[in-house]
Amino acid sequence: MLKFASSLTAFALLAVLHGTSTSAPLPSKVWVAPWGSDTPSCGAATLPCATLQRAHDNVAPGGEIRLVTAGDYGGSRSPSLLITKAVTIIYEGKGEARILGGRDGPAVYINAGGDDVINLQGLVIDGRGVASNGIEIRRALAVHVNDCIIRNFEDLGGGVGIFLMPASNTQLMVSDTIIVNNGSSGTSGGIAIRLLGTSASAKIVLEHVVLDKNVVGLSVDGTSSTGKGAHILIRDSIVSGNAVGGILATSVAKKAPTFIILERSAAVNNVGTGILADGPHTTVLLRDSVTTGNDTALSTVNGGQLMSFWQKAAEQPYRPARQLQRNILVDASTDPPTFETDEADGSRTRDTAELASIQSRDYAALDHGTLQCPLGSKPAKLTKVVRKRQAIQTMRSPISMKKIKMHRSRRAHPITRRASILSGV
Repeated sequence: MLKFASSLTAFALLAVLHGTSTSAPLPSKVWVAPWGSDTPSCGAATLPCATLQRAHDNVAPGGEIRLVTAGDYGGSRSPSLLITKAVTIIYEGKGEARILGGRDGPAVYINAGGDDVINLQGLVIDGRGVASNGIEIRRALAVHVNDCIIRNFEDLGGGVGIFLMPASNTQLMVSDTIIVNNGSSGTSGGIAIRLLGTSASAKIVLEHVVLDKNVVGLSVDGTSSTGKGAHILIRDSIVSGNAVGGILATSVAKKAPTFIILERSAAVNNVGTGILADGPHTTVLLRDSVTTGNDTALSTVNGGQLMSFWQKAAEQPYRPARQLQRNILVDASTDPPTFETDEADGSRTRDTAELASIQSRDYAALDHGTLQCPLGSKPAKLTKVVRKRQAIQTMRSPISMKKIKMHRSRRAHPITRRASILSGV
């Protein structure tokens, strides 16, 4: 009897151990809806969760959370959403899918693994004037914020739309996003980057981003780190209407450097300085960008550097009409060689290769103020050279072909007649 009881006990223990070791894995996709219910098993399309926090806890690392309709998904606690693993959160419907910040805390707090990637898309993150930060990033490999609105983070003494404080290598990519009405002190605002520790490194890309009506639009501070610093690319974006400054980058000697490229962007109508480079390791490069309407457009202090240049659109190299015609004939191997008549009676002819050589020699001589006659007999006057060059440039435009057709008489200028023959008019 005792032996039988011992067997039952052992069997029960094995059953318990077997049940814990074969627990169901977390799903890779979880759904959230305002009418859902937060349970340990919620997340299916037919049984969605009610808050993003429960959905985050129920999804597998690297999984996806889909929001069904517009509504409030933050819950009542602060932070409204704590992210500790790789996850993608997406809303693609109409209306606002909101995460509301609680008092004195961030709305979204990211403290994940060093290899985790977090994606946030289509969200409205609203501080309601009382929360501290919209998205606070402490640790992650990369954070992508796309097609979001981050607004109204105005906690007393702080308030930042996106607050990045990396202690190691972290990437932040923000695109198609509006960050508006954030901050309540001189160090707060739209986006703030604070480098910490001895190995901090931040790579940030802002593309199609609007930083509007914050205290500071973008602030970068490398004074508390000796790491590799921050490298920031701002492209096709606007920094406008901020109360203390547009873009403020600060560092000191022997601390983390800051390098910012501002490309096809604008810092306009900001109180204070539009773009400030403060410190010996702070460099701002403006490429095809505009600063206007600020109290001070640009400023460099304490050894900061600021460089600006305009880049012309890429242009095709100039080629005379006869050279383009020669290339076409060379490519078409079945076509016979084409010759060009020098005189009206057709007494002298030259092939296109020879004419191209003459053309190159003519322009080389033009650069030195002289020109050898194409026939090699006498130097030509400089005024004739200018007319010849103008005639060839006129042939570049398709519209000018009509003019060439109108001058096919034997008395036409030789250059015009040559172009007519080559173009097949």
